[in-house]
Order: sequence, then C-alpha cells, then structure tokens
Amino acid sequence: MMDKVKFQIALGAVKHFGKNLYTSNPPAISELIANSWDAYAKKCQILINDNTMYLMDDGIGMTDEELTERYAKSGFEKNENVRRPKDMKLRPFMGKKGIGKFSAFSLTDEYTIITKSEFDKQWKKITLAYDILYSDRVEYEADVELIDDPSLCLFQTIPPLDVPKTSGTIIILPNLKRHINKNTQKSLQDLLAKRFSSSYFDGQYDFKLFFNYGEITEIKLREHFFYSKVEYVYYFNKSKTDIKAMFPSIKDENIVDKSNDYFKKHASGWMGTVEKPTDLKTEDETTVAGVSVYINGKIADENIFKHHVDGRIPNAYLVGEIDLISIDTKDDPVLSSREGLNHELEGVKILKENLSKIRNEILDKWNTMRSSRDISKQDYLSRMMTNPIYKNAYDNYNDKEKSAFKRLAQKVFDKPSEKDEDDIKVLTPAIMQIINDKALNNAAIDLGISEQEILELFAKLFNVAELNHALRIRSNVMNRLNIIRELEKHIANEEVEKVFEMHLASNPWLINPSWEIKGTKVSSQDKWKYLGIDNSETTIYTDLVVETAQDRFPIIVEIKRSKKTAYSCPNVNEIREQLNKYRVYLSDEINKVEGLNTDLYTYRAIFICGKSEKAKLKTSDFKQLQSDKIELFTYDDLLVQAKTTYSIFDAEDYL
Repeated sequence: MMDKVKFQIALGAVKHFGKNLYTSNPPAISELIANSWDAYAKKCQILINDNTMYLMDDGIGMTDEELTERYAKSGFEKNENVRRPKDMKLRPFMGKKGIGKFSAFSLTDEYTIITKSEFDKQWKKITLAYDILYSDRVEYEADVELIDDPSLCLFQTIPPLDVPKTSGTIIILPNLKRHINKNTQKSLQDLLAKRFSSSYFDGQYDFKLFFNYGEITEIKLREHFFYSKVEYVYYFNKSKTDIKAMFPSIKDENIVDKSNDYFKKHASGWMGTVEKPTDLKTEDETTVAGVSVYINGKIADENIFKHHVDGRIPNAYLVGEIDLISIDTKDDPVLSSREGLNHELEGVKILKENLSKIRNEILDKWNTMRSSRDISKQDYLSRMMTNPIYKNAYDNYNDKEKSAFKRLAQKVFDKPSEKDEDDIKVLTPAIMQIINDKALNNAAIDLGISEQEILELFAKLFNVAELNHALRIRSNVMNRLNIIRELEKHIANEEVEKVFEMHLASNPWLINPSWEIKGTKVSSQDKWKYLGIDNSETTIYTDLVVETAQDRFPIIVEIKRSKKTAYSCPNVNEIREQLNKYRVYLSDEINKVEGLNTDLYTYRAIFICGKSEKAKLKTSDFKQLQSDKIELFTYDDLLVQAKTTYSIFDAEDYL
C-alpha cells in the first residue's frame, strides 16, 4: 500500500487554474461536481457546515495507480480508457486535462481528499495546501494516510449524507473564503444547476446532485430556475416534444423551430425571452441573462454574446442554452472556464454567426411579441386600466385598435425600469388620442409629413393641465432633431475634424443613446492629457474620452473627418496603432493611480470615420480591428441610430 504520492506541479497551473481562476463559488464547485460525474458517480452530495464544505460521491474512486498517474498529474487528456463500471453506459467527459482539482483553491487554501476504489481495502487520505503546491519545485511529495472509516473525518452529524461503502471520493474544504449561509444557499443551488446542460439530465444518465444545509435538497439539474418564466422560444435541432416538456406553459404559437443544416451537425438548443429581467436573477440578484454554450453537459461559455456591443433593451430579457455537438477546429475551443470560448477560432465564429441570426430575429420582433401577450401579464397595462375611463375606452376598441394601443403602450412603458404613476397619467391619454384621432393616424401613415407637424400634433394630445409637460417633451425632441440635422450639415460640408470632435463631445448620445444619462462625462483632447510614462515632454492626446456611470473604465473615441483625404482614410494598421497607443497610456495612468493591473484590452475603443473611408477597408482589415476589439462606426451609422431613437411614429410598427 502506498504511503506517499508525488504531485507534478505545472509551473503556474495552481495559480492560474485554481486560486485566480474563479471569483465566485458556483463555477469552482461545479468543477468538483464535474469530477464526480467523470468518476461515474450516481450520487453527489454537498454539505455546508460551520464554514466547511464537504463534497462526497459514490463514484469509482481512485486506485493507487490512478491517484499517481491521473490525479497527481496535470495536463493529461481524459479518454475512454478511464475505468467504467460494467453496469453503466459511457459518459461524455466534462473535465478536460486534469486541472479541475485546482478549483478547490478558489474556495479554500487547504483541502483534504479521501478516496477508495472497489479494489482497495482502505481509504486514502491526502491533504493539499496552496502555499506548498504554489512553489518553484517541479514535484511535491504528499503523505498518504490509510483509514478504515472516512466518516470519522467528517462532521459528526453527517450520517444523512450517506457515506459510500464500496468506493467513492470525499473532499473536505475548511475555512471557505466566501461564506455560504442560509440566505445565499438557494441562489447557489440555482447557479450550480445552470452550469450544467439540462438536456444531459433527462434520465439517460443515472446521476443526482444533493445539497444539504440543515435539510437535504435535490438540485434539479433538469429544471433550471427560470424555465417557468420563459414566454417565447426559438429552438433548433431538438424535438418540439422536448421543448414542450421543458416549457409546458408556453403556447404553441410562441414556439418557433429554427433548425437548419448547420445546427443538425453542430449544435442543438434554444433561445427565448422572459416576462421581466428579474425572472433571470437569483435571490442574491445574480443575473443569468445571455446565451450559454455547453460542451459535454458542462458550461463552456456563460454568454457567447458577452462581447457583443448592443444597447437594445430586450437583451435583459434574453436567455438561451446551446449544446455544442461538434466544431470545425483542431484547437481546443475553450480558453478557460472563466473566459469561455475562443472567439478567434473560425469554428466559433461560424457558430456565433448562426446563433446571431436567431438572436437578431428575436430582438427585431421584440415589440410585436411583447405587445401580443395577455393584458394581465403587462403590468403597465393593468395600471392603465385601473382608471375606469381608460378601461371603458379600451373595451370599446376593435381588435385592430386594441392591438395598436397595446403596441404603443409597449413602446412607451415596457422597460426594465418602472414608469411612475405620473408618466402613466400623462402619456395614457396621449396614446389613446393617437388611436382615436383620425388626423393623427393619417399623420402616422403619411411618411411625407414634417417632423414639425408631427410634434405639433403630439403636443395637442395633452390637456391644459399637462401642457407644460407636453412642451418639455416637444422641446427635447426638437432639440435632438436639430442636433441630428447639424451633424448632417457637417458631413455635407466636409468640415474640419475639430468640428466633428466638438459636436460629438457636446452630444455623446449620437455615438451611444445611453450616453445622455446623468453621470456621463466627456473630455476632449483639450482637457484629457496623459504625459508619457517615461517622463518625457511628449503629451498623448485622444479625441474623446467618455466616462459613464455604467462602465467601470473610460472609453476611448478616435474621430476622423468625413472627407476623402489620406488623413481621413488611414489604413488599418494606423487605426490600430493610434488607438492601442491611447489604450496603453490610459492603462498605465489608471494602474498607477488606482493600483490596478489592467491591460490595454480592458478599455473600449471606438473609431468613427466617413462611409466612403470605411468602404476602402478590406475584409482582413475588419478582422484585425475585431481582433483588437476596436469598434468601427461611420457618421451615417450614427445618423441612422439617432433618427431611429428619436422618430415619433412608424406606421408599420404601430398600426
């Protein structure tokens, strides 16, 4: 029998794949659960007691050889040669290269593992400490203690945990870094379930997960906590029967099959929307919004669209789960459990392109889907209908008018932030007047009507007591339209670059509509200066630096005039060099002031130029910009966005 085991310590592995990889409990714990799955456990149990976590499974355990050749080594590929019980079907391996064990150091600085195979007479007990493993040595020889009864090492009231008799593994993690209590344990259970694909736990594999914090609870890996809140589903490469089983309350007309040849070969899954953003939050306010990708049943990317810059409101309501079947690449598609998929790989790009088509269709049809819901599910409509006058008017509308009313109300009120009662009092009569007033309906349909006339009609919707409020709305919209026209003139006149800089600095909402809220600060190159870090006299300028309330770090904006000159048409290398130079100096300054360790890609970078200038860039140029995470916009893009944001009526969208 063995009394020592040599651990091979890959340089930096303990730090990078353990202590520094996870900043929250669920992903670290899920790696340990995945190891139980790979060990063909039928039951995995988690107990929390006095800031100590016990994780126990009834899997195959480890023989002396397996402990030495697999667990004590990092970087080996799991394959079909892993020992499998004769009575169990082959499982896809969730672990990859024997690094999941290091996740324990994200939870604690020292842990104990106790394991036994069916061929052993005694259990092997080993204690591992981060300080010892994170050293310059190549190997570390750990003591192995042989014990007969592992329950003696556990919390004395554990018997309900059902200690395995024949084989299994027990991990003891004392002095947890992030405390788990009764207030957070429900959220932990929900987040743990979300890290595993529900399609793998429909009965085809015999595996159950239990959580014990005062009472034993089975974590339903087949049913994620938000499933009952999903209202619309687009699915692919799955049967409608399976989708109906997952979401039994969804009507057939709200379930859409988007299968195609690509998905039949490479992926299966679904995307959908919920009633409220809070439906995608756990009790501790952690959100799971986004489209997750799973490989072999374990989460590989929490949100494949996390780098997609899109301010559309429906994103807060969007959720999806994708099982990756295959991907056209020889490289490992996963960078790490924290970073997710490698978006630079062509196979990942193709996957994202196909998923983007479905996502964009959902977001484009957002208003129609939301306004078609039952009125009882639209809180703002219920609040509007508490007024008997509004309720009577609505009841007397025909079906077309009711649909138009609901779509207008959805446009105005269906937002993550609640509208207050004053908004409802002021805007409900206006919406109803739009439905009732034939002249206004004609104005909405007549696309040739001027903005001035539309604004005048809009102002007339309010009674005398509400006139001041109406005028404020009219004044704000008129001001925005004038600013948009001014930008159009600058483009037509091919003004000097300074004019564009000043115009966008004064009106950052032209670049991003959310940048008009309180807390947004814009500095131009006249004010924002960073001296070179080598203490030279060189001053590094940026055209604009935008600081917002919702972004942790400043955003760099580089502007070129809309004119066909060499200066206005820099090649892609010049664009990258210019913006990355600004990023480096910004990173150095903030790291020095705040004591951080950010790199240049921490800082968003936006480049704005004319449409004709953009047209000169090649496909390879766009790929290089994307690789450097540089967002490219033309002035025409800004105009379309601004006009869309401040358009008052859209006949096809409303009636």
